[in-house]
Amino acid sequence: AAGQLVQLGELNRFAASKASLAHMLSSSSVGLLPEEEREQARSTAAHLEEIAEHVYACLSRVLGDPRQEIVTTILEEQPCIWVGRGVTSASSAVLSDDETHIECEWLPRVPRRTCERFKGLLVALGVREKFTYSDFVAALSRIGEANSNRPLNSQQLEDCSSLLESIVAMSAENSPAQLEDVLVPDSEGKLPIHAENI
Repeated sequence: AAGQLVQLGELNRFAASKASLAHMLSSSSVGLLPEEEREQARSTAAHLEEIAEHVYACLSRVLGDPRQEIVTTILEEQPCIWVGRGVTSASSAVLSDDETHIECEWLPRVPRRTCERFKGLLVALGVREKFTYSDFVAALSRIGEANSNRPLNSQQLEDCSSLLESIVAMSAENSPAQLEDVLVPDSEGKLPIHAENI
């Protein structure tokens, strides 16, 4: 398992060196980047997914034996889960069969194929089964941070709308005070602006 942890570290460093990979794969870059660059990004992502799945296949061998606790402890909060356009920590990722039908690049979801092959390992590492209220709030914050108070593009506005719908649907389970942390686009299509200021 130790050797596979080293390989995961290499995956993390490689993904970090491709800082623009997530942007190049995002739906908001369609029409803004040459198709050749987007194809290269898709090829890089496919290669990274293969590496991740190879590592997961090796790590799956420790499930159910004493080494499992060592592996999960070492990887706790480390970016080791492939989510289609980069890696994130297990606690930030959610399985692809989550009931939330939001296809949003701001919500880190494990690709369906990876989930189907390695669900047991992913759950053991701490990948969650569904998104929560706080995930949707955090996703809105990430959209705002990514735009530095610039107007959102049409895809980002659509993502905000989907996220806000999910927040509203879950709001009955949360106190009104929590809504103070919810960001919504203003009349110019910019974030952040707090819900209380609408």
